[in-house]
Amino acid sequence: MKRSSRKPQTVRYFIIGIIAALLVGGAIAYAVQVSTPPVTVPLVATSGKQVNVVLSGKPTVVIFFATWCPYCAYDAKWVMPEFAKKVKQAGGQVIGVQASLQLGQGIPGPKGNPQGGQDGSHYQPAPTKEQSMSIAELKRYEKVFHLDYPLFFDPGLHYTMSMGVSSYPSFAFFNSSGKFVSGLEGAQPESALWQRFQKAAQ
Repeated sequence: MKRSSRKPQTVRYFIIGIIAALLVGGAIAYAVQVSTPPVTVPLVATSGKQVNVVLSGKPTVVIFFATWCPYCAYDAKWVMPEFAKKVKQAGGQVIGVQASLQLGQGIPGPKGNPQGGQDGSHYQPAPTKEQSMSIAELKRYEKVFHLDYPLFFDPGLHYTMSMGVSSYPSFAFFNSSGKFVSGLEGAQPESALWQRFQKAAQ
């Protein structure tokens, strides 16, 4: 008479249990991933439409600038085009935010001399024309400096103030989860920006 053994059956149930646990765990992880909303900020695009700019999904550099600021103009002319190109090639993104309600067009200094520029003529638009005039300045700024990353206007400077921006330009570096990693203030060489971006991209 053969003795029955439950060992193979026990092993079979154990393996089935592991597979089921993996499937359920994967489903939960997928559900959490899908249901987690992206990190966004409400800004106004140069089209005039309010948009929720996505800061998560890829490492992001936000540059807060003023169109009248000569240091911002220096970076826009000599630093940002090449830096933004490298960031894009590395799978990241650069976003420009007009962080001043005063308008004007700054004049950049020569390459290697960020202090050599000139302030633009400051003027404060009437509240009813603030957005339209800011957008017009952004379009002009984009064209003058041949920028190929998106520029936005921050109505009421709510996002700018929430980030503690106190000087122009200021840079904020975010990781791919949309978490703030570090910041820099003032005109920067491309090497300093790239080093900060690489840390945020890790």
